[in-house]
Amino acid sequence: MQEMQNPANFEKFNKKKVPIRVNKKTYPYFGVVSCPAYDFKEFEAEILRNLWSSDPDLAELTRIFS
Repeated sequence: MQEMQNPANFEKFNKKKVPIRVNKKTYPYFGVVSCPAYDFKEFEAEILRNLWSSDPDLAELTRIFS
């Protein structure tokens, strides 16, 4: 296998009609994570309902103190 990696030996293998196998260099793939399908609007509504800063009294207090 190491002989096949050397381009100087390609002709030798071609004469013997042996297919040349050169390992392809691979790189790890980062950046994409799959996630299950979900209803974004439903999750957004749930977050907004439960968000502590969505309380009107808290918003008024924050306005007063700032």
